[in-house]
Amino acid sequence: MAAQRPVAAIQLQDPPPLRQLTLGYHGWWNGWLLAVPVALRLPADIDAITNARTTKVPCLFITSGGDIRIPPRFQQRIFDALSGPKQQVIIANARHCAPPDAAAATEIARLRPWLLREAAILK
Repeated sequence: MAAQRPVAAIQLQDPPPLRQLTLGYHGWWNGWLLAVPVALRLPADIDAITNARTTKVPCLFITSGGDIRIPPRFQQRIFDALSGPKQQVIIANARHCAPPDAAAATEIARLRPWLLREAAILK
């Protein structure tokens, strides 16, 4: 959304790179016979990695370390592609979209002022 609409900042938790996830995580069990056509039919405008490369707004990126739906290695590809200011919080051993544990919640709270300053909301 931030690549296509004006926003001041974004906070993401466990975002999926759909094309890469479909091919790299789900393709093996069907010999890529189903995964390839599905991945190729995904609209380009929802390609999270491509959108991340063009997103210049600040981002607070939250990764669930034990996510089995969207493994952290796939989420990391989006984080690495982000071209704007970015910070990452990893919730160790958390499952997909789990609420943050106490340590992660403290880190998120510590980084929110950074996000707002970067977004020029508090400048």
